[in-house]
Amino acid sequence: MGCVGAAPHPSFCAGLPDHGLSRGRRRFGTGAGRATGRRHRHPADRTAEKRQRHICLGNQPCTQRIISPRSSTPENSLTVYFIGAGPGDPELITVKGQRLIRTCPVIIYAGSLVPLAVLEGHQAVQVTNSAELHLEQIIELIKTAHAQGQDVARVHSGDPSLYGAIGEQIRHLREQGIPFEIIPGVTATAACAALLGVELTLPDVSQSVILTRYADKTSMPSGEELASLASHRATMAIHLGVNNLQRIVDELVPHYGADCPIAVVHRASWPDQDWAVGTLADIHDKVQAKGFRRTALILVGRVLADDTFSESSLYRAGHAHLFRPN
Repeated sequence: MGCVGAAPHPSFCAGLPDHGLSRGRRRFGTGAGRATGRRHRHPADRTAEKRQRHICLGNQPCTQRIISPRSSTPENSLTVYFIGAGPGDPELITVKGQRLIRTCPVIIYAGSLVPLAVLEGHQAVQVTNSAELHLEQIIELIKTAHAQGQDVARVHSGDPSLYGAIGEQIRHLREQGIPFEIIPGVTATAACAALLGVELTLPDVSQSVILTRYADKTSMPSGEELASLASHRATMAIHLGVNNLQRIVDELVPHYGADCPIAVVHRASWPDQDWAVGTLADIHDKVQAKGFRRTALILVGRVLADDTFSESSLYRAGHAHLFRPN
């Protein structure tokens, strides 16, 4: 097995060079637009008029209503946008997410994980940090905004569909008949892979990625125990587990082997990001030395340090496909 050692990415064989990712990011410029309850039509919306998309309305499942962007909600009906802010770097938010943050009159953001830089340029009349609120209070804020005819930017870290706790919010919105839309975001897993300079799916090494969490205070459904998932020996991203790293290692070693590469990335893409790389045999001591206690993602799998994998057939000269026929 080879090593990922070429600069500028972290190496599993040598030191961990600072290649500029730990420095602060450029700040967003000032956005234009007024903070009103009216819908803001954007050039991108006009170019998308001919396309159709799924919109979630009231009690109707997303898959049962397919309408054009122009008529996405009934007239005078406003929308709650669940926006994925990405892993931390404000430049990793999507263009659509940034535009909605800058134009929605009400913003409710998860302040424990979403940096204020993501909100720069907003014109909102109300900005609330949901870290201090419980679910019922958040829903009341949304209901009040909806009654006043105001769009709401509900900003979550990463991608809101992964460990974003939006399911219970959506359930309340459906019960209230309040339209909503989910704006995807860059995941922590993607940010960590970018930092490490690796592909998570390599031919003949791993073609699957398992996203999971460690069962600490939250129990796991039957069959999703870490040891059960580890039996697949696929690339695995483990959330919320750094404080139980030794227990995780003990469950992984029988399936991956003590020499399997592992990385623990702390606050990926934030200015103070840091990481530790090694094997299942030595990663615990390395993380202890770093002092990581929370907001860290664990990546494990042979893809992290294998340069002997077969080349994909996608770009092979003799491989024909729809876009490159013989």
